[in-house]
Amino acid sequence: MPSLLVQAECAKRSPEVHQWLKEREQMFTAPDQAVQGRVQHVLNTYTGLVAPGKEKFASDSFVITTAKVSGHIFVTEETGPDSLRKISGVCNA
Repeated sequence: MPSLLVQAECAKRSPEVHQWLKEREQMFTAPDQAVQGRVQHVLNTYTGLVAPGKEKFASDSFVITTAKVSGHIFVTEETGPDSLRKISGVCNA
């Protein structure tokens, strides 16, 4: 259940991936109030997750929070489960 922000980020990186995701738009969700309310906490607590002034990976905090709020498991290819600058580290915290 990825966030619509992921789809927007992918548009900047890969037209092919963006097109593939666009054809599967029904699997994306807009952040609801519960997610939006907790995103700021994630950003404030894990300040290294998104570099200041960078849009790149800005959706990470929304995807992490969506998984936590909905009780889902977040799967990522990132390594460094103890690094609070990585998705896996924030999810495990």
